[in-house]
Amino acid sequence: MIIGLGLTVQSVRFQIVGTLIFVVALYLVGVIVTKRHPNAKV
Repeated sequence: MIIGLGLTVQSVRFQIVGTLIFVVALYLVGVIVTKRHPNAKV
C-alpha cells in the first residue's frame, strides 16, 4: 500500500516535471522564433 502510494506520487511528480520542461521548451522556441522573425504574428 505504502509502496504503491510512493510510486504514484513519484509518477505524478515526474509527469508534472515533464510538463513544466515541455512548456518551458515551447516558450523558449517561441521566443527564439519571435526574435528571428520580428514581424511574425504570435
